[in-house]
Amino acid sequence: FSAPGLTPLGIRVQDGMSQRSWIRVLDIRFASDPSSVSASRLKVERLPINAASINAVAWQSVTGYSVTASAADKSLRLDFGATGLGGLREAGDGFYRVSMDVNGNSSFADTQDASFEFFRLFGDASGNGIVNADDAALVLREVGKTGPGWNGDVDGSGRVDSVDRSHVNRLLGRKIMDWMFSWLDA
Repeated sequence: FSAPGLTPLGIRVQDGMSQRSWIRVLDIRFASDPSSVSASRLKVERLPINAASINAVAWQSVTGYSVTASAADKSLRLDFGATGLGGLREAGDGFYRVSMDVNGNSSFADTQDASFEFFRLFGDASGNGIVNADDAALVLREVGKTGPGWNGDVDGSGRVDSVDRSHVNRLLGRKIMDWMFSWLDA
C-alpha cells in the first residue's frame, strides 16, 4: 500500500516542453519519493481527439510504456518508447488521462487517488491545442536545429527541418475539442 505522504502533485509532459506534437516521456511528480510504487498502480487512457465530451465514448487503455522511479526528482517517468505516445504522426492524437492508485487497492477512484489530463496533437509545436500559423512560425524559426528539446521538431526526429514544416502546413486547422481545455493539467 502507499507510503506515508505519497501525494501526486502533477505531471510534466516531454521534459517540460510546450509542444504537444510528439511525446515520449511523461513525469508524475510527488511530494515524496515514489520508488515503492509499482507500474500496476498506474493507468493511462485515451479518448480520440474528436470526442464530443468526456463521457461520449469509452476510454481506450494505453499500453507499451516503461516506468522508472527517481527518488532524487520525486517522480515516476513513463517512457512511451522511440515512436512516442500513440506512435507516429496523427495516430497518437488524443486526450489522455494518467491515473494513480495511491492507496494500492486497485480502484483508481478513491479520494486520495489522482488523475491528470493532457493532450497530444501532431503538428502542435506551441502546445496551444490548435495547429495554426503560430506553429508554422515556430518551426520556421527553429529550422536547422538538431538534438532534443526543440519545440519545432514536431515528428521527434531529433532535427527541425522541411519535413516538420510540411507536417505543420498539412495539418493547419486541426485542434482539440473546446471542452478538453478545461480538463488539462499540462
